[in-house]
Amino acid sequence: IYLFIFSCLLEAVYYLFTTSVEAYVGAAALHFTIKVQSIKEQVHFFFLGCGTIASSAAIGNVVTVELTFHEFLEEFRPSAKFWSTKILVSIAFLQSLLLLIPPLDTMSVTEGNLFYASLLCIECFGVSLLHWIAWNPAEGWYTALDEYMRMKGNEGA
Repeated sequence: IYLFIFSCLLEAVYYLFTTSVEAYVGAAALHFTIKVQSIKEQVHFFFLGCGTIASSAAIGNVVTVELTFHEFLEEFRPSAKFWSTKILVSIAFLQSLLLLIPPLDTMSVTEGNLFYASLLCIECFGVSLLHWIAWNPAEGWYTALDEYMRMKGNEGA
């Protein structure tokens, strides 16, 4: 997860820095702006690659936890819970690759961003339905947890 966070943070810092220099320094930063524009595509693919690697590593870690602790987590019905996590992590970066496939690669930047945002809305709605099913409040372990918390509260009184 730290790789994923680092990747997102690095991308945010880069874009905030370059945009801020261009916005606040203006014409004095013309040489800087020209350099940034000349490497714009390479930087985009670099961060896309970083995000894809980080997403894949995060999904790999979730799968490792799921397989390693499957027997211990059986009471929690973990399958749908793990799937919802894998889907959310996948959506973050892997969906960006979709925009590189024809005919989607012919869209303008605005059309691509609108398509990406619209697809995210639809996918997040689907994931929210999966969460609704996966995290059923009538599961037995919630009751056991409530009883434990009540006992714990009574000990402090």
